[in-house]
Amino acid sequence: DKRFNLFQLLKAGTTTIINALGAAIFTYALSLKLLEITGSALGYGVNIFIGPIIGLILSPVISKVVDKYPRKNVAIVAEIALVICLAIFLIIYPLAVKTNLLVVSVVFVSISNARFFSISYLSSTPDIVSKDYLQKLNAIQTTGVAIVGIAALPLAGYIYGKIAFEYIILIEIITEILTIFLTVIT
Repeated sequence: DKRFNLFQLLKAGTTTIINALGAAIFTYALSLKLLEITGSALGYGVNIFIGPIIGLILSPVISKVVDKYPRKNVAIVAEIALVICLAIFLIIYPLAVKTNLLVVSVVFVSISNARFFSISYLSSTPDIVSKDYLQKLNAIQTTGVAIVGIAALPLAGYIYGKIAFEYIILIEIITEILTIFLTVIT
């Protein structure tokens, strides 16, 4: 029982960190891309600002879905939808660069799916570990997200300066696929 819970803590913590890191790097890099394309700091700021607003608007809908359906399934479906959205964005990226509306649409869909995942995954913690380990799981997830929050911005800036944006999209797809895999086995 203890060994099982410790392994679950490891998987859940890894899932949280990989998911948060990939999403944060992608969000910051996309903001930098918008800044580069538009030459306006407003585009950069709006992309960073829009995430919490979308989350706030969608929270009631997400809560109803998460309460109605199995949380793990909601998390997996949201991640699969996000991977599909990102794959389409990767394919049409050369055209999307010229169309800010398409980029904004990708941001909206990505953030929406990410919110579905995070709320359903976090609310499934009682299904991941036994009651005695819930506090530890919460601490691991909170600490992981905080560390990612600190590291993601400089890391995104470095990566953005070193590789083509298409590869950043691909990195995000890979982190989301890893998240799906880890969610399934957790």
